[in-house]
Amino acid sequence: MCSEVITESPFAIDNISYTYSGAERASVAEVSLDVFPGELHLLIGENGAGKSTLAKVIHGLLELQEGEIRLPASLYLPQHLLSYAETDFSEYLWLYFSWKNSQVPRWSRPTTRRRILAEALNKGLGREIDASILDEAVARVSTNILHLYVSILLLSRSDHRLFLLDEPTAVLSDAEARLLFQAISAATARGAAVIMITHRIGEALEHAHRISVMRRGRISGQGPAGNFPDAQSIHPLMFGQDLRENPDSALNTSAGPSEDGIPALFEIKYLSADFPDLCSLKDVSLSLKPGEILAVSGIRDEGLEQLERLFSGRISRFRGSAEFRGQPVDLAQPSALRKIGAGIVPSQRKRYGAALSAKAWENIGISMRDEDRQGFRRSPMSPRRRFKDRVLRRYEGLELNLDVPASSYSGGMLQQLIVNREISIGKELLILSNPGWGLDPQHRERIYELIRSSAAGGAAVLLISSELDEALELGHRLACISDGRLFYPADSVRASRTAIESVFLGQWEGVEHA
Repeated sequence: MCSEVITESPFAIDNISYTYSGAERASVAEVSLDVFPGELHLLIGENGAGKSTLAKVIHGLLELQEGEIRLPASLYLPQHLLSYAETDFSEYLWLYFSWKNSQVPRWSRPTTRRRILAEALNKGLGREIDASILDEAVARVSTNILHLYVSILLLSRSDHRLFLLDEPTAVLSDAEARLLFQAISAATARGAAVIMITHRIGEALEHAHRISVMRRGRISGQGPAGNFPDAQSIHPLMFGQDLRENPDSALNTSAGPSEDGIPALFEIKYLSADFPDLCSLKDVSLSLKPGEILAVSGIRDEGLEQLERLFSGRISRFRGSAEFRGQPVDLAQPSALRKIGAGIVPSQRKRYGAALSAKAWENIGISMRDEDRQGFRRSPMSPRRRFKDRVLRRYEGLELNLDVPASSYSGGMLQQLIVNREISIGKELLILSNPGWGLDPQHRERIYELIRSSAAGGAAVLLISSELDEALELGHRLACISDGRLFYPADSVRASRTAIESVFLGQWEGVEHA
């Protein structure tokens, strides 16, 4: 960690709150930060803690609802960069390098542009780049180089005093991350303030001046970096204290199905896939037996998002295989898992989980499409009203108004609708991404009981969750994913909440690899 703590009068963020439209709780609640010129300020927290929302409010991408911001104009590096695959790399980099005050950048002659960019990159990286890469199409440039070069160029801008970096090291190698921290140090040395969101705590601690930890939209701890000697001192603030007094209770102790004589229902074997905006999946293998809940947890962009894209058929090129009841399943086909009767809950519920313009009963009624001849698929001449009445009777216990458009639902209400529908569909196989996301404690527990009941009834459940508490509460078995690799913690690791938190953050000592 950086031993020098800046003592000049800080910039300030006072009592900021932000709630997304339709959300049941604030994503950012009464957050205050002191941001000092010349410092690197780490913003740390688990997925969904509110870090990225806070950065967007600070930068002005989201309107300030409550509180006060006393900060200079910022340059913001989002977690996911703009997608302009048809441009060449120099045009793409120039867009970030010369952007000013939300105005379209002034374009220079191509030769001048390449020269200026090469000079800035050479200086920021401390070595000479191969300038020919600037003429490549963006689509041909690796994701890690794309992120590294954009970050270096932004940090080289001397006309700004505040930089917001959202997970800038997520796709970088260790060597590339060191180059980025050199550029951050150069920016802070000239008096700029850098707020950096990161999950790679270990590598960032030695460079930080100050640290703030968020949990569930609030600041759970903050102070000079010297107050946080290692990652272990940060874990309780990230994940909470509620289970720490009794570490043995952290993991669901239910044994799940017997190992003896029960063949796997669903398997993937040595699966690898490349992604343009995320790290690759690397030789991922898993198997599910009837009645079993396998919880896969970790940082979302370290492998959870990739698994979800794979199972939804959004990735057409990969290596490895998948089987259901011993028969091959072509995951490159979007409908492959649906054809075998799998229920799938996506994390992006509004984008992939529902037809928002349709009525809620139409969305949930899909689960009844093949039940008998009164369903709307096999008997298209059946009266619409007759089918609607059957749907409403089936799901009357949901306490939801099903006769309104799904677009009128809050996020939590929509999640209830989707999870109930998919559990009705997936009698044998369920693939659930963050099923408790956005639910209040009462409805979350109802959903969890549905999942447990499905497993008790013989369904195989793959739980993909960025929330460690959810994975620990529901999983019969636990796997962690980091840098695209799947790991199964050893028994000694699973017995300790603290050890599991270390695994969750990519510290793999004593961990069995899948």
